[in-house]
Amino acid sequence: MAYCQQFLRSKQADAQDVSDHPLKQEHMQPVFREVALALIRLKIEQWQIELAWVQSLRAQTLSRLKQPGEAISEDKNSRLPE
Repeated sequence: MAYCQQFLRSKQADAQDVSDHPLKQEHMQPVFREVALALIRLKIEQWQIELAWVQSLRAQTLSRLKQPGEAISEDKNSRLPE
């Protein structure tokens, strides 16, 4: 989860940098800058979905750990603690 959050912060900083950095504005044609920003935004959206999935999975796992009898009875091969 921390990796997803760190990656999101990094990509958000990249988007800000491409948008605001004077040298990048000067040396990148507008069309390339827009394509780069679109790609960065796409990656941000994908990682936001990934983060939401990880958070959901974590919540489900914690919920199952709080009810070990049910978790064990559902799956005899489960290694969850009782």
